[in-house]
Amino acid sequence: MPHGERTRDWASRSARLDDAAMGRFVARVTKHFEVFADRLGDELSVERRAFYERLIAAAPRLHQRYRDASNITLGHGDAHVWNCFLPRTGSSDVRWFDWDGCGIRVPTNDLAYMMAVHWYPERRQRLERALLDHYHTVLLESGVRSYTRSDIQEDCRLSVLWQTVTPVFMAGLKLPPVIWWNHFQRIMAAVDDLGCRELLD
Repeated sequence: MPHGERTRDWASRSARLDDAAMGRFVARVTKHFEVFADRLGDELSVERRAFYERLIAAAPRLHQRYRDASNITLGHGDAHVWNCFLPRTGSSDVRWFDWDGCGIRVPTNDLAYMMAVHWYPERRQRLERALLDHYHTVLLESGVRSYTRSDIQEDCRLSVLWQTVTPVFMAGLKLPPVIWWNHFQRIMAAVDDLGCRELLD
């Protein structure tokens, strides 16, 4: 079987396994969200509570993107600035470590985690488009032809939407608010900026 066909076959089988686990994932999100909502109490607005309820309800449909065996890649899973070494020379030889959360994902998941979860709105708004443009340029230079700039933008919106569960899981695991509270505020700001709620309809 040619390499490309093997990749698509493996990705399709992985997607089916993910589908089988989808119910368990939704159950975990639901459980952690209950803890999250309980910890926040009145700090969780009615609007944001409704947002998460809609996300949980839409999760199986939103997961369909992951069934598409095209335009997926190996993702780091915890891509932030504390998990990489930057060269002193100013070259592009960046080295990532702490790969225990790696997996096959939509290409923009790590970008959304870095920019929407960890960056405050002003920085994200200033750099986001340029970084997505650069990412697309590198993909084209590397031979990718079927993944347009528009595809990246839509995948980024979906990735930002999924990253809203990051602070939920952190709170559900009883991590202190100093770790997840600012993540929560930043990711919700990105949801608003990118119109991610439209994906729930």
